[in-house]
Amino acid sequence: MPRVYRNHVSVVVSNLLTAVIILVLATSGMLGDPEVPIAQVIVLYSIVFLIAVPLTIVWWWRTTYTFTETEINIRVDTVFKRDKHISYSRLASVNVRRSVVDVVFGTSTLMFNVNSSVNSTEPEGSLRLRRAEADALREELSMRIFRTEMKVEEDLEVESLIDVSNLDVILHGIIGKPTYMLLFSSLMLIYAVAMLFLDNSGGFLTALMLFVLSELVPMARIILRYYNYRVYRNGDTITVESGLISQYRSSFNVNRVNSVRIRQPLIARLIGRSTLEAEVVGMANGESSPILCPLKRSSEVLDLARVLMPEYVFDQDGTRQPRSALIPMAVTQGLLSLAVVSTVIVLSMYCVPDDASSLVHPTLVSAGVLIPVLLLLHIPLAQRSRSIAFGGDTFMFVYGSYDLKTEFMLYDKIQTVRISAGPVQRVTGTSKCTVGMMSSSGVTSVTSGLFDRVVLDAVSDRVVGRIRDGSYDYRRYV
Repeated sequence: MPRVYRNHVSVVVSNLLTAVIILVLATSGMLGDPEVPIAQVIVLYSIVFLIAVPLTIVWWWRTTYTFTETEINIRVDTVFKRDKHISYSRLASVNVRRSVVDVVFGTSTLMFNVNSSVNSTEPEGSLRLRRAEADALREELSMRIFRTEMKVEEDLEVESLIDVSNLDVILHGIIGKPTYMLLFSSLMLIYAVAMLFLDNSGGFLTALMLFVLSELVPMARIILRYYNYRVYRNGDTITVESGLISQYRSSFNVNRVNSVRIRQPLIARLIGRSTLEAEVVGMANGESSPILCPLKRSSEVLDLARVLMPEYVFDQDGTRQPRSALIPMAVTQGLLSLAVVSTVIVLSMYCVPDDASSLVHPTLVSAGVLIPVLLLLHIPLAQRSRSIAFGGDTFMFVYGSYDLKTEFMLYDKIQTVRISAGPVQRVTGTSKCTVGMMSSSGVTSVTSGLFDRVVLDAVSDRVVGRIRDGSYDYRRYV
């Protein structure tokens, strides 16, 4: 018997609150303008509310979620009609989010994610219900998706496979981002301080705003998102829970995972820490790749990967990048360094105003020295770390230089394999391999270091070989 649900009435409150915030921001100039009468602003607000309130209520009432034996039917029957059908067999996960509004009204929001990279960062549908009702519906849908019983009360008592303290989460928020982002934020902070000492208020405010947007806001979002973190596995289902103000709870089947990644940003690597991530198609939950473990000691992260994802992770005794790769890397980084130095010289000679030379010249000289040094330092760092290894069902690339990534990928999830070599690489007998696959945020590619062509050919040979000998079975992943 089909069951019909509507969103909890608090959705109306949420939408109106969002409209108020947008309206205030849009009319902030009017509110601070003494020439605009307050009565005029009140009339404007009243007109907007007289239009927004009935439209929001009509949209809420005319939006229904019908659950049948085989699918979810999301129907919007307003001026703009929409009729969406989501088959249970295509659901990758049903995630739970409890925002501040959910906490206030005692509700939970269910997010229905389809096993597809289309619209990958947003769920195909979301339904807000009373918390007990949402938990019961989620349990029922989880039975259909994961073919195992998942009661919320029992899951809450399962011990996390790794102890992630809130201090670890804070450290993850500070230094867990890629090094280039951290470097940009640092430069903006230095620039803001310099503008402050030079009494340049415009430059100071611009740099300070960029620092806040590139460093403080993402750091706060990450800390709030992953606070109170726990991860566990029940059969073939992995569940991740976290959140300080808004609570998130995501479950996905191991079969939906395309690759597992151990990521080591430079500063985190210097103190022996890593993060564990997974590429899970259909995990639209506001993040690019689900984090299975925030920054922890690298040995603990590797142990967790072996326990949590034994189907993917294997001993990393692989083939290291050959010494012949040093020549093409040196040529590439040398040419880039030469281009940077030439650009700095031209800018210093012809493009610096006299009144700004005392500040701009030292900046250009610093850039002309620092950037080539960083480009050339890339060579030994990459040569020291890059490798490739082959397992039973998965293979591994270790790639990067300052920031390292160790990626375990399923042969059966690879869509394309491309092996390429530039002029210098052909002379030295090296090539690089780029594999394409579906990811949490769409189609992505992973590129190896420089290796002998024979070594890289093994990737495509094994992908095709598994299809020919019957090792590949699509039914494992549906």
